[in-house]
Amino acid sequence: MIGPVVIFVGGLLVLGGSFAQAEDDPGSNPCMVNFEGGTGSGVGVLNRTFNGFRYCEYLGIRYAEPPVGSLRFKSPVVRAPKGAEQYTRLGSICAQLDSFDDAEEVIGDEDCLFLNIYKPLDNATDEKKYPVLVYIHGGSYAVWSPQTDMFGVDLLMENGVMIVSVNYRLTVLGFLRHPEFNITGNFGLKDHLAALKWVKRYIEPFGGDPDNVTIMGQSVGAHSVTYYLYLKPFQGLFNRVIAMSGSVLAPSAMIYNPEDVSTKYLESINIHSYDELMNASFKEVFSLKAYSRRFNFAYVNLPIFLPTVEDPDDPEALITQPVHELILTEPANKVPLMIGMTSLEFTSLFAGVPVTDFTANDSYPNRQNRTIFREVKSMIDAAAKLARKVQPNGAGRHFYGKLADLANMYYPVKKVLKRLSQLDSYREPIYYYRFEFDGKFGKYKNYIYKGAVEPSYPGAIHGDDLGYLFSPYVVRNALANRSAFLSEWKVTDRYVRYFSHFMKFGNPTPTV
Repeated sequence: MIGPVVIFVGGLLVLGGSFAQAEDDPGSNPCMVNFEGGTGSGVGVLNRTFNGFRYCEYLGIRYAEPPVGSLRFKSPVVRAPKGAEQYTRLGSICAQLDSFDDAEEVIGDEDCLFLNIYKPLDNATDEKKYPVLVYIHGGSYAVWSPQTDMFGVDLLMENGVMIVSVNYRLTVLGFLRHPEFNITGNFGLKDHLAALKWVKRYIEPFGGDPDNVTIMGQSVGAHSVTYYLYLKPFQGLFNRVIAMSGSVLAPSAMIYNPEDVSTKYLESINIHSYDELMNASFKEVFSLKAYSRRFNFAYVNLPIFLPTVEDPDDPEALITQPVHELILTEPANKVPLMIGMTSLEFTSLFAGVPVTDFTANDSYPNRQNRTIFREVKSMIDAAAKLARKVQPNGAGRHFYGKLADLANMYYPVKKVLKRLSQLDSYREPIYYYRFEFDGKFGKYKNYIYKGAVEPSYPGAIHGDDLGYLFSPYVVRNALANRSAFLSEWKVTDRYVRYFSHFMKFGNPTPTV
């Protein structure tokens, strides 16, 4: 059934204190954890929110063995805590190019399967088990890390939610599929599975409730968590799903010709055998030349290493049929779902793209789509010609922006909503939201994509709502000049409470 439409507006926030800082006295650190059976222990960092509430950070926890050497292009091996460990530093982000466009270097490391845990402290109920949020970051399965989205966790800590953020393998190391080399693909998704198994087994000593786990993803993170509604290996590992700006039906949720793409890519970096691939350094596998000159889609670089269909006879396979068949044939995991999007998403991003750049170049891996692009372009150009009578400037770009939203967001989200609501076997509540607030906490509009956004479009673009859920990237200024950010803080307070309520109760607006 479809739950109520949730609209996030207004609210009240009372602020005090200063930006989060670690405790000065290590002797007062309550962030010790001991694992069952004496298999290990760990110590984290005691911190405070900008309102003065204490919480623990456990950083750089290995949830799987390093995926290097013989474990490169293999399913992750879950790692149990061992000995006395220091959870005081972030682990490396996963290897990636430093930019979607105009990349200049490879950053991060191949040894990157770390997670971070943030735990609220409640002195009145030391034995309390907290609801757990496992966050899967976006970035087109190609870039970024949890820290890109999570500038801080202050208000979620104050709302009594434990957070787990997860690194996972990206792009070629995470999603290369090459059956000739017995490389199955989907390793980034298998990293998610390993992290959720780790959480199920080990979160309780940290104070988390293994039977109250919400998985949440933004952008391709939303693609991932909606995949897991249908994939059997994930059943029993989570209790709720939040999908922010995306679903499993998005174009970037699956690639349908992975073998062709992989073969051409490896040829472009002069790798012709399994041994050459395994012996190459991870920086050699990430070829700047190949990415920038061969495998892009005109103005917008289109990721080529994505989830894909695996061999159904492989016992470790996650996805064994195309996604449009998956949602029709596999029963959905019976858990509450909260799904939504921003008001603009990609509209104002693509509105500034030259119309001539919306065609596939000659090196695009799936050349069959070139005819489709030509036909779509001719239809949009015809519509834009008529629209210019009432909107003389920018009509064509406006239509292309709307097309991007239709293909990437509206259809994928609404189709999943419709499908789940029609299933007799799925009778869990579904909540749909739309985030429209255009404010100064929108990191993507005001910072990440500042030069690419069409300024005449009011509203929130893709990713902006993250600044109202996690601490905003301008938090220092927002605390120092609270009156100038009053509307932003009010929206943040409402947004965090709705999400926290869903994580706790499966309902963003509970009566309790």
